[in-house]
Amino acid sequence: MTGPVPRFGDIWTIKHSLVLPPEPRLIVSADDFNEDFHVVLTARIKDVDLPEDDLTEPIRGYGAALLYMVEWLPRTSLHELVAAVPADRHDLLGQRVRLPFGP
Repeated sequence: MTGPVPRFGDIWTIKHSLVLPPEPRLIVSADDFNEDFHVVLTARIKDVDLPEDDLTEPIRGYGAALLYMVEWLPRTSLHELVAAVPADRHDLLGQRVRLPFGP
């Protein structure tokens, strides 16, 4: 993959097909992992206003990231960096991402 390395908290679009529009995803894998491997862990973003809770992260302009709906994707499927979760929310976001996976 050329271009910027995806970072924790970035919102990238992915392109599944030539017909469907790009779909936004939140990068939830760690920066060190993202630099060394050809896959990233992403959370789905739903185009709805959901109340903020332990398993969602509001994404301004896109809806809410569903932190319990994660998927590994090849970095080559990342299309465009479109936004990012503010850095001051990263610690809380990291805690929320770990909640569904146990201790």
